Amino acid sequence: MLSSIILYIQRMPKLLLGFLVLLGVLAVLVYRDPPKTVCDIQMNEVNKRLADGFFVNDTRGGGFEKGVMTAFNNCLNSNAPGGCHEMFSRLDYLEELIKTIPAECGSHPSTAAVKGFVAKGLRLFGMIAWGEAKPINKYNKTSWLDTSDLGLYCRLKRQYQRLYGQEAWRQFVWGFLPGLPEAKTLQRKEIWDLGLFSYPCKGLY
Repeated sequence: MLSSIILYIQRMPKLLLGFLVLLGVLAVLVYRDPPKTVCDIQMNEVNKRLADGFFVNDTRGGGFEKGVMTAFNNCLNSNAPGGCHEMFSRLDYLEELIKTIPAECGSHPSTAAVKGFVAKGLRLFGMIAWGEAKPINKYNKTSWLDTSDLGLYCRLKRQYQRLYGQEAWRQFVWGFLPGLPEAKTLQRKEIWDLGLFSYPCKGLY
């Protein structure tokens, strides 16, 4: 049997034999190191830049640790422009990077971490605007946030919707709003009207 196979290979045209060898080598290479998708390549670059910017001063990176966590907590605890400056600067850097991610990569596993970072930023804005008690009325839904801050919020919101879709946005919103202080005493429409997420972003992108 083996001798027959050897004889068959010997009789095979060299060009065809060479082609088959190349195919075999390629198959082995693909198996050992599968080709990366566009999303893998793009996210690899984004993650490198996140480590240099968004997570600067963090000792471990890869999540809200040390520098980022400190900036996040300082902003949330102070609920004031001075206390939120650093965190907003990091979120602005994050949004600039997210803009480079193709929309079709939103469902790719490599963007899951970025989705979490943006969600944390949006929750932070939502908590700041709402405060420790429900806003007095819908005209006070932005608290002390100025036009620049609201522009950042709106850009993060747009990127979240662009990458993950409207349904994911709705699920995020209604997974968050009912947990705000005094929200359980309100009707769904009241919560929506008083919350920052109903703020019209037109012209603030």
